[in-house]
Amino acid sequence: MKKLLFGLLSLFLMTGTLVAQDGKKAMRKASSALTSYNVDKKNNAAKLDEAIEQINLATKDPEMSGTAKVWQVKGEIYNSQAERDFTMMLVNAEHVPDAKNLDAAYEAKTSFMQALDKAEKKFETKEAISGLENAASYINAFANYYITSGKYEEAYKPLSEVVTIHELLTSKGGAVPFLQEEADLNNHYYVTAVTGNAAGDTETAAKMLKTLIDKDYDQPAVYSTYAQIIMKEDEAAALGVIEKARAKYPDNSDILFAEINYYIGKGDNAALESKLTEAIEKEPDNVTLYSALGNVYTQLFTDATAAGNEAAAKDYSDKAMKYFNTAIEKDPKAYQPIYSIGSLHFNKAVELQKMQNNLGMSRADQAKYDELNKEISALFDKALPYFLQADELNSEDRNTLIALKEIYARKDDLAKSGEYKARLEAMD
Repeated sequence: MKKLLFGLLSLFLMTGTLVAQDGKKAMRKASSALTSYNVDKKNNAAKLDEAIEQINLATKDPEMSGTAKVWQVKGEIYNSQAERDFTMMLVNAEHVPDAKNLDAAYEAKTSFMQALDKAEKKFETKEAISGLENAASYINAFANYYITSGKYEEAYKPLSEVVTIHELLTSKGGAVPFLQEEADLNNHYYVTAVTGNAAGDTETAAKMLKTLIDKDYDQPAVYSTYAQIIMKEDEAAALGVIEKARAKYPDNSDILFAEINYYIGKGDNAALESKLTEAIEKEPDNVTLYSALGNVYTQLFTDATAAGNEAAAKDYSDKAMKYFNTAIEKDPKAYQPIYSIGSLHFNKAVELQKMQNNLGMSRADQAKYDELNKEISALFDKALPYFLQADELNSEDRNTLIALKEIYARKDDLAKSGEYKARLEAMD
């Protein structure tokens, strides 16, 4: 039995030795294949594939995976794969990079981080840092490609990976070459935060933007974007950021719009009236601003009507109409102001219908009823062409279809009313 156990133990030791030898052999093959590839990258492309295969075998060897050398070689091999696209992007602005080469750059980054962690000698640390610097350049090239292509969400991961590399290298006394200047670093943080916000990582984006604000980074959009992100969680803090930015950038439209969005969320029409008027002075051709101010006056009209203040209601109604019409003059196909004018006439008619419903059966009340009936019909007639035009611009809006169904029903055009009813039912 002892001989058998000894024999088994010897077998295990021999197997472990063979694995270690295979790992060393695979790394030698990987290094040799990489050298061949670097000598003639065009004709020896297959050598890079061989190098990748062999280095992945080498890192499976427990003994080899504990050394900085194997991870350094792996990083260099995957950097070489990433470099394929990097070179093409430098010489050809139309080049579309292969996502697998970006994955290779990520793999290189991970490998160099392993090498840096396991480095025991100064030259090993220096080599790993150099490899990370190169990997950062390749990853950043992909990020730039995504940004220039308008793929902001896709740009976020490579940008954030560069930040990770930068923070690690800084702690080790190194630096990403293109982030050594404070202005470049701040700009990279800003772009990463904006793309992170677009990609849904609002928590990381907020932290980066807060860091920039604390550094007094001179970019108005940092404040407006940060305020937008934290608005839902802390309105008071968001307003504080906006007010600080307004003092710092009194003429900046982005900050003003952030402030407008805050008051829209609060439903503060009095503040909105002032802020939107100011915004229109800064951007007199912005159709959305005229439409938004028209909506503010529409709401003030509704409030005044409910309070029984006819004079104020008329004033607000006139102002709403003025701004909606101005918006349409600037853009005859602007859906929102066109719909809003129709809605304003329609809602006035509905308020008069409520008054009708409260009338009695006296002769005076009946006379008032007939008088209101004429006004209601006139208002629906005014609303109709606007709703028809709104329907042409946006045939999927339920409120427009409901209004058209009701108007035609009142006009006793049951066939038309039925058409819009059928369209509503089809939506459901």
